[in-house]
Amino acid sequence: MKVLAFTAIFRKEGKEYSAFCPEFEVASCGSSIEEAQKNLTEAVHLYLESAKDLGILPDIMEEAGFEENKSVTASERYVAQITTQITGV
Repeated sequence: MKVLAFTAIFRKEGKEYSAFCPEFEVASCGSSIEEAQKNLTEAVHLYLESAKDLGILPDIMEEAGFEENKSVTASERYVAQITTQITGV
């Protein structure tokens, strides 16, 4: 099973929190940082599943700066990352 480490940038907006993954340009939100992180992880997972279904996942991963064939895959472009498990991609 591969683990994907990606960047999550959080921002408080009123009573909500937004979360953004710059590697894939995916965003989500939640009523807490934890919920925003959970929702962002799900959004990234769905984005990558869709890319896989379309046959463009390798291109997406390369464009985002990820290296292939590692047990932990991380982009070299960013310095602060969260690690989450995404299976089936």
